[in-house]
Amino acid sequence: MMHASFHSFCVVFSFINLCFSSSHMQVLYETLIRQDELLAYIEKQDKNKFRKKRFCF
Repeated sequence: MMHASFHSFCVVFSFINLCFSSSHMQVLYETLIRQDELLAYIEKQDKNKFRKKRFCF
């Protein structure tokens, strides 16, 4: 799921590159990186939550 959203954003990012200045592009890139970090954090939390449920009696 995360990879699909990343790919979709890359396609949009390429299109936007034609329309915006480099400062706007930097903000969009930083936003993408932050979104990727947040998704990784959420997935890690979900895995830990599942592990706790699985081993808790």
